[in-house]
Amino acid sequence: MHRSTLFFGILLSASVLFAACSSGRLTTQKASQKLRPIAPLPEREQAQMPVNLHIQIDNVADAGSSYRNFVTLYINGKEIAPDAPEHNLQSSYEYSLRLQPGIYEVKAEYHVVGFWKEHVYAIVTDEPVKVLPNQRTELFIRLQKNASGFPTKKKNFFSLRYVPLSASAPQMTQAPAPAPQPEERSLTSKSPILTPKHHGHEHVHTSSHSDVPVMGAEAVILQINSVPVGADVFVDDRFVGQTPIRATVSRKEGHVIQITRRGFRDYLKVLEPEEFRGRDHLKIIVKLNRIER
Repeated sequence: MHRSTLFFGILLSASVLFAACSSGRLTTQKASQKLRPIAPLPEREQAQMPVNLHIQIDNVADAGSSYRNFVTLYINGKEIAPDAPEHNLQSSYEYSLRLQPGIYEVKAEYHVVGFWKEHVYAIVTDEPVKVLPNQRTELFIRLQKNASGFPTKKKNFFSLRYVPLSASAPQMTQAPAPAPQPEERSLTSKSPILTPKHHGHEHVHTSSHSDVPVMGAEAVILQINSVPVGADVFVDDRFVGQTPIRATVSRKEGHVIQITRRGFRDYLKVLEPEEFRGRDHLKIIVKLNRIER
């Protein structure tokens, strides 16, 4: 009786093991659904693939109330850089991607950069974003803003459409205006200066409350450094460049220094004329604090 029970147990275990092994076999339909590449294609082959996800966000920044506003894009929680280098008057952001077919989470943030605080507004989709074989997925939004640069809608949604890859180049709701090229202007100009984001360069500018350059005994040179470098510097609400930078100001007047960098808290310092007594140079070294998300 004991041997029969043992034999039956062995036979049952073998049957279960065989069934388990058999269940690991996939039909061609299930294989198509479950199998994933063991490694991505080499970069050369990827570059030859057509763009199958195109995202465009318009009306972001301008020379008026939206100066220095910007957007950030996230796909599956990863921040994606736009196709073109960013600058502080960038109106249109475009992203051209070659992704594997599937469903992706896409969302963006519109950052309104104020003197005291940065406001962030979400841009989302109202349905899942699918990347389909032989089709291009297109997401587009033109931000609607008020006179202060803030969005007029509480919720901002991408428009979403799917275009056969055999079609011509992406035709969005509105073609983007050509991105203005960075240029240098005298600080006496009232208009803002285009500067690339997150790149530190040393410049020498003059700055005072008047439009007349400060010279001679009236001048004090400010050496402004920040950690990290590449922060925007404003003297008396006028952009002078990015850290590390030198700016010449009048010792007879007070001045307001503002240092800002994306992802960090703004730094604000008021300089009174008394601080310039007996000095030709004044160093300002600031460690910026990162904004916790």
